[in-house]
Amino acid sequence: MLPDQWMVTSIVTAPLSGSAPAIVESVQPTGPSQASSLILRYAVLTDTPRGIPGAIRGWPPLRYHLAPLHGHLVQPGNDLRLVVGATSHHIGSWRIGAFDVTYAVSGYVYTTTFRQGIELRTTQTCPFCRSDHQLDGRIAP
Repeated sequence: MLPDQWMVTSIVTAPLSGSAPAIVESVQPTGPSQASSLILRYAVLTDTPRGIPGAIRGWPPLRYHLAPLHGHLVQPGNDLRLVVGATSHHIGSWRIGAFDVTYAVSGYVYTTTFRQGIELRTTQTCPFCRSDHQLDGRIAP
């Protein structure tokens, strides 16, 4: 990828158990140093007629319905579908192995680690990369 191009992945949780809803507070890399010089964005996937994005390019991912993460309400029996985007202004390689999701249920705050990660490698040249963040001739915009 070229600098400033976005890589996107998703994290899907198990359905929320119990009878009280959860309020999502934040998401961050489990090892914050793994994200050094990365720009990260997080959102909630609200509708899945196109499936769940995984290892695609561009932020926000085209044709996916996203909502703000902070304050998102997860009802009992429903899962949480997080979308994570990463980019950098610099040349390099990064691997985030896991993310911590912080949420509140009935006034208690919890943090759970999800071992779904993201990898990003940027180079000065990429013969297949286009400025609109797609792979030229391989992925239709």
